[in-house]
Amino acid sequence: MKLTDEQNLIVEYEGDLVVRAGAGSGKTATVSNYFMRRPNASSLYLAYNKTVKLEAIHKFRQAGLKKVRVETLHSLAHSEMKAKRKIDLHEKGQYKPLELVEILGLGKKSQQFGLIMATHILNFMNYYCNSAYRKLEQAREDYLDTIRHAEFRQFANTHFDTIVGHTAKFLKKMYDGDTPLTHDVYLKFYLMENPQLPYEYIAVDEAQDTTMSLLDMLNKQKSKRILVGDVSQS
Repeated sequence: MKLTDEQNLIVEYEGDLVVRAGAGSGKTATVSNYFMRRPNASSLYLAYNKTVKLEAIHKFRQAGLKKVRVETLHSLAHSEMKAKRKIDLHEKGQYKPLELVEILGLGKKSQQFGLIMATHILNFMNYYCNSAYRKLEQAREDYLDTIRHAEFRQFANTHFDTIVGHTAKFLKKMYDGDTPLTHDVYLKFYLMENPQLPYEYIAVDEAQDTTMSLLDMLNKQKSKRILVGDVSQS
């Protein structure tokens, strides 16, 4: 395909790149041409989801890009973690509050109290997993800022130490293999290991939806990084 002047500037640039590209502007084609200019380089393309991943694999293979690895962030983490330990995933991908009430014994005071506590634990855990924080306590203020319902926020303020304690206990149970992992949790465990990826170039698709945890990992890489996204879709 014939590239535009803007696409040529992107393809020829050798430093870290942030590319603002609108819908239908040929993001994948641009990245494909970027890699084609560097056919002998080891490269990683992080797709936003499995559908985009499969489409990118097809397009890159058609272009003869055999040295480009295509993954989602979760599939990358899963494959790397699986090489080191058994990965037992929750059958539905995530826990429901009622499951957590039973696993952590949260219903002793009352079932309603247990369900509210379990909801906070799950919400806080998910927030922590998508953050760049390494310690649970560091995510406290930011998590509280996400709560809009006044009574729900008051509950979290009053019982936050307990929420943190139960969250830590639940994460440990998953880490030790006592209960199945969720996708966000095994990804967090992987990122906490500070992986150094063996690629000269890393391209990230749909970068406008990149989490702080992924940005933190990318900032620690020695690779050239290309972030491609559309701010209007953020």
